[in-house]
Amino acid sequence: MESPAQPFVAIAWKRPDANDKDDPVFDMIQEVLSGGKTAMLYTDMVRDKRIALGAFAVSSYPGTKYPTLFLLYLVPNSGHTLDENEKEAYAVLEKLKTQKVDDETLRRVRTKLRANLINELDNNAGLASQLTTFYAAFGDWRKLFTQLDEYDHVTADDIQRVARQYFVPNTRTVASIVAPRPAEGSAQ
Repeated sequence: MESPAQPFVAIAWKRPDANDKDDPVFDMIQEVLSGGKTAMLYTDMVRDKRIALGAFAVSSYPGTKYPTLFLLYLVPNSGHTLDENEKEAYAVLEKLKTQKVDDETLRRVRTKLRANLINELDNNAGLASQLTTFYAAFGDWRKLFTQLDEYDHVTADDIQRVARQYFVPNTRTVASIVAPRPAEGSAQ
């Protein structure tokens, strides 16, 4: 789509709903890929290669109750293209498929997910929001308190298996925002 806005590319893969056994694995993958300055997308694309201003993952977009999407959102740096960012994101995902995530990364991701949940429950509004969100998505508000145990059981093998199973071309959709083309016959 053409727009005078900042160019970006969104890459999405079909994934099952939140009640699927692999749902916690998708959450872990999101954090491995884009959970801060030590995450794979950030270190590769933003810090090291400087081809992106931002590279983000969303484990379930737009929601979780029904089959949904796993989304990557990439914003190219000045002088770099959407195609270059897309190609590099695929290279990072290939590493996820072929190289197991190390134990230190798994511990960091679990700690971050636990801290995020605790922060959400820090006040009445957050608690009410999370309880209703979990009830709507899972049909049981208690899932809020068992989800952390599920993260503890996710292994590097699970992450690799899910990446190989779901991040494939035939379930992928790519959308991008590009600068408008000049009108024919107009002076630039």
